Amino acid sequence: MKYDVCIVGAGLSGLAALHTLSNESLRVAIVDDRSEIGGNFLKRKWLLDEPERFNWLVEKEISDSVDVYLNHEAIGVYADESLGITDQLSLKQIQAEVYLQCTGLRELPYLFDGWQLPGVITLDAFLQLRLIEQVNFPHHIGIVGQNPLLEIAADKLASEGFNLIRTTTEQSVQTVGNKQVEYLMLDGEPYPVDIVITSKGYIPVNELAHLYKKPDAFDYRPQNHPMTLSERIYRAGQSAAVTTPELSIQSGQRVAKEIISNLQKEGV
Repeated sequence: MKYDVCIVGAGLSGLAALHTLSNESLRVAIVDDRSEIGGNFLKRKWLLDEPERFNWLVEKEISDSVDVYLNHEAIGVYADESLGITDQLSLKQIQAEVYLQCTGLRELPYLFDGWQLPGVITLDAFLQLRLIEQVNFPHHIGIVGQNPLLEIAADKLASEGFNLIRTTTEQSVQTVGNKQVEYLMLDGEPYPVDIVITSKGYIPVNELAHLYKKPDAFDYRPQNHPMTLSERIYRAGQSAAVTTPELSIQSGQRVAKEIISNLQKEGV
């Protein structure tokens, strides 16, 4: 399968790039490992003020000329630099003039004594289970970590009636329990909890760059996140260290316009 542009990641930046590219006579594919478009926005929007401002991008109809590969993960690169993707049932080969990485951010857990116990989960895992999979959670929740979004999540949960145990960076933290977490220990004082949500923060996901062996992709300083990793690999949105939904959309649109300009110069 041959395309002008292959976008990996169907979050806000990927969709913004897709709709910008769709205005041109280009062959475009978009790949995402989830079962629906929207990426991490679908779960993290619970943490945003007025998330409905961004619904238009997820709800906007995708052009019939675009091939959408949901439930597909990018897993490797062939000798001709085409991209291998799979849905765990079959393997497909994507050939494109340009690849656009819109793979977002990966969460880092905040580690402490007892973090391996069942019932200790990351913020993203909590959001996935509660908002996407509609799991009902018990009401005694511990909050541990340095991610500023934890405070937003804690305030929302408190407003919904959850009983929260919040920690500070100055406290010693440990979880204990038999087969799962039962107590959150703060400075040696036990507090009963059913689950503990932990998060240290996020780093850009650079899986596509990793597959194409672009070592500069692993320098996470924002000033070292250029639009292009090579003449064939671009990146946009949070995988390029953009931090807000608004900037993610602008980044996707801006990079898509740059791709269009460069392809036109090449006569594509």
